[in-house]
Amino acid sequence: GEETAHLFVERGLVTKLAELFDLTVERLLPLEGFAEKSASNLVDAIRARKNPELRRFLLALGIPEVGVTVARDLATHFGAFGPIRQAAREELEVVPGIGPKMSEAITAFFADERNDVAIQAILDRGVEPEERAPAPLAVEKVDAGAAVFTGTLPVTREAAEAAWRSVGGRVVGSVSRKTDFVVAGETAGSKLDKAEKLGVSVLDFDAFLAKLAELGGSLGDGV
Repeated sequence: GEETAHLFVERGLVTKLAELFDLTVERLLPLEGFAEKSASNLVDAIRARKNPELRRFLLALGIPEVGVTVARDLATHFGAFGPIRQAAREELEVVPGIGPKMSEAITAFFADERNDVAIQAILDRGVEPEERAPAPLAVEKVDAGAAVFTGTLPVTREAAEAAWRSVGGRVVGSVSRKTDFVVAGETAGSKLDKAEKLGVSVLDFDAFLAKLAELGGSLGDGV
């Protein structure tokens, strides 16, 4: 929490982000509000974060222009932190939604020596963002359409959205007349209602898989 973070800085226990991973129970016990159990719980919680989701790790770095959506798309496209850290602007701009301004901001962030040192210090303490196989590029650079996913699906929402993007599709958060179709899972609510009201096509999960297959895509092991 914020109060605990301020305490660590005031006492000189943490002067940079990487030093959070150097905290031990013994160093915390002299602090007000820390007993053996609370100190142990905090140290265990910090150590448990040594293998964060890649998208969360990118977001936590505070890279300019990189919000929740861009962090997710970068993680999906590259699959690992190393390639993102070393990517040239042209490689970043292959990712849907990343243009020249954003690619310049991202490459400048990683090229900054202070940022590089700070990131390396975190990695040197055993922090390893999770890696996944990078998403395949769409065979053709076509717009397969804008889709909205709602309700509970047989796979994670992230997996379904990534599969749609891999065939040139777009994922949007709200239903409008510009939406091409809605994928409705169980307990679909207001988005399904709005789609029906606007006359937007609604697909169940099986119909979505069929549409995906028509464009050369699949969910692979995610099904």
